[in-house]
This record gives sequence, C-alpha cells and structure tokens, in this order.
Amino acid sequence: MKNNELYHYGVHGMKLGIRKNPKQATADKAQTKANKYKAKYEQWCQDPIFDKETKAELSAIAGDEKEIEDRFYKDLSFGTGGLRGVIGAGTNRMNVYTVTKATQGLANYIKKQGGEDKGVAIAFDSRHMSVEFSEKAALCLNANGIK
Repeated sequence: MKNNELYHYGVHGMKLGIRKNPKQATADKAQTKANKYKAKYEQWCQDPIFDKETKAELSAIAGDEKEIEDRFYKDLSFGTGGLRGVIGAGTNRMNVYTVTKATQGLANYIKKQGGEDKGVAIAFDSRHMSVEFSEKAALCLNANGIK
C-alpha cells in the first residue's frame, strides 16, 4: 500500500477498493490546477498564432507565478454585462483572442439557427481597444459567412 492511499474494507473484511488520502487528493487537485494554467501559459508563449506583443507581455511576467496563475487559471466569463475584464494577455483577460473566441461561439449559434443571412450589427465606443475588438469580431463573423 502506498502511503497516500487508504484501502476501503467492507463489513466482512473484504477489500472493496482504494481511496486516496483526502490530504493527498487535495494536493493532487492543486497540482493538476497548477499544471493546467502553466500549460496554457506555455502555449501562449510558444504558439505562432499569438503575436509578438502578446508574447513579449507574457515573457515579462515569466517567473511571477501569481500573475501567470491569475491570467490563465480560467477563461474570462461572459456575464450579464457582456465580456468584461482587465485588458492584457491571457485566457482570463480581455484581448483580441478572448474576443475572437467569444465571437466564434456567437457565430456557431447563429449558424446553428440558420441566421447567417440576417446579419449582425457591431458597434464600438471610446474605450481602450474597442475599435480593435470590434474589428476582430467582424472578421470572425465574416470568416463564418455571417453578414
């Protein structure tokens, strides 16, 4: 028996299975979470799809585990106020990649509903990156054949 496992025995002393030690299971979950956000960070640093500016921003935070975790531990969520967050590189930040990903989700829905010919209105305002985000959304919709 490994020291991080506990055997579970039935009423008649029959071995029913192995359970992880609860403390070890918690540590394993934390390690898995760390591996996931670090893998996303590495992907963004190395994948040629990401531009030089994004890679430079991520390179500048190399070694800052808290910052890397904050940027990559989850995907930015779409709430009642839309897609909102801190502007920067990462899956938990507002950037052209997260905007395009959300727009692709919208495009998938429009196509599933057969609404490609109905068109979509896109607006922008004076907020930082609003023009760039609206352009990326338009390009994504157009690439999906949506007016």
